[in-house]
Amino acid sequence: MATLKKIQAPGFYDRLGAQTKRLVEGLQAAAQAAGVPFTADSVGGMFGLYFLPQRPQGFADVMKADKMPSTRSFTACSTAAITLRRPLLRRASSLSHTRMK
Repeated sequence: MATLKKIQAPGFYDRLGAQTKRLVEGLQAAAQAAGVPFTADSVGGMFGLYFLPQRPQGFADVMKADKMPSTRSFTACSTAAITLRRPLLRRASSLSHTRMK
């Protein structure tokens, strides 16, 4: 019930979308700075992460991605108690998470 009350609050989905966009843009900037082929996109609280130089247009493009960065990222998130669904293709953001410094 508490979740239902929170998602009905005015501006909830606007805040969720803005937070998710900030996350995706931060991940893209970090990957670019590290020289890692990576792209990401988001719609509302959902986001996709791809270890490719550009967003895939289909399954064949996804299969071209380097699997090792995806595996290392998944393992690092698991170690930090961040739960992600495999494979690293689609994700959802949460307003329960705070901005890291």
